Amino acid sequence: MIKNKPKQAFRYIFSTDENLSLENRLYISALLMGILISLNSLIIMAIISPSAVVIIANIILLSSLVIIYWFAKIRKITEPLKIPIIIVSFLGIATVWVFDGGIDGPDMMIALLMLILALVIVPNRSKKYIISLFISIVAIIYLIQLIRPDLIVKIPSETNRWFDNFLTAIYCSFFIFLIIRFIHKHYTNERQRAEESLAKFRSYIENAPEGVFVINSKGFYIDVNPTACVLLGYTREEILTMHASQVVEENSSERFKQAVETLKKVGKYSREISFARKDGSAFTGLLNAVKIDEDQFLGFVKDVTELKQAERDIKMLANAMKSINDCVSITDRENNIIFVNESFLKTYGFSENELIGKNIDLVNSSKNSPGIVSEILVATLRGGWNGELLNVRKDGREFPIQLSTSIIYNEHSKAIALIGVSIDITKRKQEQNELIDLNAQLSKLNADKDRFISILAHDLKSPFSALVGFLELLAENIHEYDKESIEKFVNNIAKSARNTYNLLDDLLVWTLSQSGKLRFKPKELSVTAICYEVIEVFKPTAQEKDITINQLTEEEVTFFADADLLKTILRNLISNAIKFTHKGGQIDISAEKDKVNAIISISDNGVGMDRETIENLFDISKNQTTIGTESEKGTGLGLLLCKEFVEKHGGKIWVESEVGKGSIFKFTIPLYKVE
Repeated sequence: MIKNKPKQAFRYIFSTDENLSLENRLYISALLMGILISLNSLIIMAIISPSAVVIIANIILLSSLVIIYWFAKIRKITEPLKIPIIIVSFLGIATVWVFDGGIDGPDMMIALLMLILALVIVPNRSKKYIISLFISIVAIIYLIQLIRPDLIVKIPSETNRWFDNFLTAIYCSFFIFLIIRFIHKHYTNERQRAEESLAKFRSYIENAPEGVFVINSKGFYIDVNPTACVLLGYTREEILTMHASQVVEENSSERFKQAVETLKKVGKYSREISFARKDGSAFTGLLNAVKIDEDQFLGFVKDVTELKQAERDIKMLANAMKSINDCVSITDRENNIIFVNESFLKTYGFSENELIGKNIDLVNSSKNSPGIVSEILVATLRGGWNGELLNVRKDGREFPIQLSTSIIYNEHSKAIALIGVSIDITKRKQEQNELIDLNAQLSKLNADKDRFISILAHDLKSPFSALVGFLELLAENIHEYDKESIEKFVNNIAKSARNTYNLLDDLLVWTLSQSGKLRFKPKELSVTAICYEVIEVFKPTAQEKDITINQLTEEEVTFFADADLLKTILRNLISNAIKFTHKGGQIDISAEKDKVNAIISISDNGVGMDRETIENLFDISKNQTTIGTESEKGTGLGLLLCKEFVEKHGGKIWVESEVGKGSIFKFTIPLYKVE
């Protein structure tokens, strides 16, 4: 360890272990040499000619060199101080010459050594100025010695001169030895590093996956690597005899000339050029070239033919995906969106920046089953998913989609992304709902058909059977029956014919209503007038059962209604009330109004109805025919007509009833005309 300390100190002082260029290490060495020369001169001057001027000059020079060395060694500031220190050093040596007996051999040796170091460390553009400065200083000192020798401070004695020359020769020889050894050592190291770097660079060039070539300013090849030979299909010897334009397709020759001109002016070039192989085939090459010097250019060529084709294929696929009408989305394995096509953006109302990088759950509706996005992801990774679900647009509107998902694999068959293709099926759903409604209507029409057939088969058969029976009896026994019996038969026949006529009339009105051919012409009507007209029709029937019909409306109520339809409603409700009221009973008809409707009530104190009967009263699918108190028969069609016509006016109908306590039928008609 003790033996190594002087060596370590030497390396530190001269910065030999630091990662500095040779020029900077020589610069630091020159500073050290200047410091030691100044120190030596100070000592010699103090011994042989102790002049205050000489000592002060040497102290100033020594201090300046120490300060500059501190900046270079400690602060690592070198470039700004190189020229100033050389000038100071030259002026310092000139000062030594003036105060040390003029220029002699040893002093000139030191000056020449300083000049050599200066020329090594300064840039090329400054070397001529350094040489000019040195020659000027030497010439000035020689002129002073020749013309004004009295200005040169003489050495006191010949012994002192020999002593001065001896010491100067010793330390000059020592420093020359150190500098030569230093330069030789570091020059050898630098050359070794350069050779190693060149070998590495050459190895890279030889093994580079790209074609590498060097051409001169006239366009002839100077060097190429094996990859370039493979790309062009020529041997290295063949290429080195060729001009660069010979391997460029004719349509790219002008572009190649532009490349050379650009390299000469700008120093670099990058462009795709079509190259021609020896066998006549061509390939697209990406050319990157740089200027080495005024006469050489280094170029790199990469075959991008497959890449360009892949780019075209990708562009074609991208355009296809963008133009496809279905919504296409691509997500990574975590369901983050990495691509959407134009149709997706248009359908969902988002911009591309609002979706890329976001999770696909962004467009999932909260009405879907919890975890549906995760379920789709798992199913897709297992092969694919297909089904319907709700999505949501940017504005919050929900809509149904048909979604199909699958996996995207890379060239190593590894799943790298997921693709989903969705279709807005809002219209399809609407059509399905319309189809369901249409099926319901068809079912209803079938029920109506069955109802009509039932009515025709059952309810028309009975009255016609009675008519035929009474007429046959009357025809066979007309001469045997007395006048009273004949009158009884005729009354029964008339009653049966009247019921049959009412049934046929209801069937006709119902058919017109269901086919949409029933005329509806509302106008302003009076409740009192309409009720009076209908009541007059039913008075004979009511009198047969000794039933009283009361019209209790005190206030005149008017509304907008179709007179014929309203009479049909009242006729059926009053007819039912008479049918289910016992002899001696009572029927009350009243009307009142609120802000928008007239409310008409027909109440009786007849047999009443249970809850089940009330619930099925207005259901066409239920055959709700009930026998009256005097065995009167009905079809149940009348109440259905009432409901149909009340709703056609924009009103509603309902019933309040208890078994044994009678029933109250109520319905509403708007007071004002409904547009």
